[in-house]
Amino acid sequence: MAAGCFAFPAKTIMQDKKLIIVASVLSVLLIAGGWYYDQKFSGTENGEGKIITEDDYLGNPNAPVIMTAYSSYLCGYCIYFHQSAFPVLKEKYINTGKMKFVLKPYPPTQIAAAAFCAQEQGKFWEFSDYLYNHSREFSDFVPDLKKFAGNVGLNREQFDACVDSGKYNQRANKVFEEGKSLGVTGTPTFFINGKEKAGSFSAEEFSEIIEKELEK
Repeated sequence: MAAGCFAFPAKTIMQDKKLIIVASVLSVLLIAGGWYYDQKFSGTENGEGKIITEDDYLGNPNAPVIMTAYSSYLCGYCIYFHQSAFPVLKEKYINTGKMKFVLKPYPPTQIAAAAFCAQEQGKFWEFSDYLYNHSREFSDFVPDLKKFAGNVGLNREQFDACVDSGKYNQRANKVFEEGKSLGVTGTPTFFINGKEKAGSFSAEEFSEIIEKELEK
């Protein structure tokens, strides 16, 4: 069985900082990775008080293959996926219009919600990339998230207000509950055209599944 990170309940993470520290330590033990790719923003119209509810994605919205990843920014195996397998899959399938990729941020809730705050400004992917690359630098969640936002060019006033208000906490928790309803018990967990594949796998293993879906 492929290795993966245990998915902590969202409410527990918010209430118990010890679990947050444990998650951070786990991420330090593995090489922080990330990916660099073009921004594609998808969401509802943004405005004051407007909550974006649609998932951001990369690739062709009408691609024959849809890959959805339930992934935590502090999970070492998730970081490894985005460092190793993801760049290969992006070049081979996403950039060529063969696959649509959707990222579902998993707990800790504060970090997942912050990614949605970045989505408001059209920088979900840049912010996600930065989080995967710098997860080992977390020491105090909220101040660090705000600092990271500034580092990727987000409007700090808008971002800070979004994070402080907890605007997307409910949406982040909804993603967690959605994952649980699908049987997600750890991260990363992938669904490729609805077929579950949980854990850390190579680009070659993912490609084998994707190619079979493309043949249908």
